[in-house]
Amino acid sequence: MWTAVVPATTIGLIWLFALIVWEWRHHTTFENDLGERAPTWQRGWRAVFIVMGVATLARLVPTILLPVGAGYDIESFALVVDAWQNEAEIYAAVHNRHPYLPFYLYILRGVGWFVNTTGLPLVIGLKLPAVIADILLAGALVGIMRWRERSWRVAYRAGWLYALNPIPILVSAYHGQFDAIPALFMVMAAALWSYKGRWLISSLVLGVAVWSKTWPIFLWPVIFLRLNRWRERIIFTLCVFAIPTLGTLLYIWWFNIPAYNILSRALYHAGVPGFWGYSAFLGLVGQTWNSGFLGLLWPYRRYILILAAASALLWTHRQTTIDALLTLILTIFIVTPGMGIQWLLWVVPLAILVEDYRWLRLFSWAGLSFLLGQLYGIHMYNWAQIWFGNEWYIAMIRIYSIPAWLATFFWTADRYGWQPRLLHPEINALWHQIWLWKRS
Repeated sequence: MWTAVVPATTIGLIWLFALIVWEWRHHTTFENDLGERAPTWQRGWRAVFIVMGVATLARLVPTILLPVGAGYDIESFALVVDAWQNEAEIYAAVHNRHPYLPFYLYILRGVGWFVNTTGLPLVIGLKLPAVIADILLAGALVGIMRWRERSWRVAYRAGWLYALNPIPILVSAYHGQFDAIPALFMVMAAALWSYKGRWLISSLVLGVAVWSKTWPIFLWPVIFLRLNRWRERIIFTLCVFAIPTLGTLLYIWWFNIPAYNILSRALYHAGVPGFWGYSAFLGLVGQTWNSGFLGLLWPYRRYILILAAASALLWTHRQTTIDALLTLILTIFIVTPGMGIQWLLWVVPLAILVEDYRWLRLFSWAGLSFLLGQLYGIHMYNWAQIWFGNEWYIAMIRIYSIPAWLATFFWTADRYGWQPRLLHPEINALWHQIWLWKRS
């Protein structure tokens, strides 16, 4: 097993690009063969198992290979494991480094037991829950596409494209963040309502998703507005909020701690400003979260996000549930001044379910720049600082995020049906080329 960071991350980068080539060849094969009838090995449980096998191979190699993840997050999770083993109260012991509700604490306790029992390195154990959820999500997409009454060939393609998409691979197997877990619950909740009409079960699954990470709460108003009766809306809302509320209250009662210790971070965490979108542009000219225009916006960021979300909900009321959720999340990505690199994962399964493959491909390539710039620039190893020096490496990290934000902006504009008239004729012509490429 590799223990040196530099050769391990280098081999991990080679592995990633090999997967990208594999995905590109497979995607091209599907594009060239538009037949709906799938061969026998692409149908039924075989299709699910093949997709999950490919997802396992793609993620397990870097999980075992890399002795590191994103340094701050892996260290934070390790502190939680250590606090459990010392029978300490987690939120006090880790000093605000667990900005989530208690759900994932119990998984980390299981990780600590598993690592102590098997002797595996802790960093591998910390990545495994997210990797397992990511593999299950790839298989679930095959089944959900069948719920939509899509052919086995289309369902198999959907699962395969998620299994080899570089964004979830980087987030789960390289970074070590657990967004695949709430994303799995969120996608299942959306699919149960959209394709099976099971709004009550959907509310319970969504409640677990919100308990694991607060991002899935955006699905609640989307479904709420699409329920036909107020009785259903009230019960749905109570079920969604009951699970995270009861789960959190149980932890508060057990450890006898103030609710503020948990909620102050879980409900107000908003990512790091200055490294995404317009905040990255402002950061390049020397503005920070406490200075200049960005400094004026930062105290009102939550109100800006709420206003953007409300506008998106009004605009998308005629879209399907999953289409509206995808549009809503992309809108939030545009206006947020702070961004976690792992949040890009949320878009991928939703785009696959609505078969928005062309924009997803552009978003994935641009997001790859953002993720690699962050993970290989500062988080796993400080390559950016070594290559560009102390004066320039932060600027380069900001620049890496801009293609992903621009791809998000144009994708969102397309979903709203907008064709903005940009000032410069050449830029306007480029936008129309992108528009025509998407429509072709």
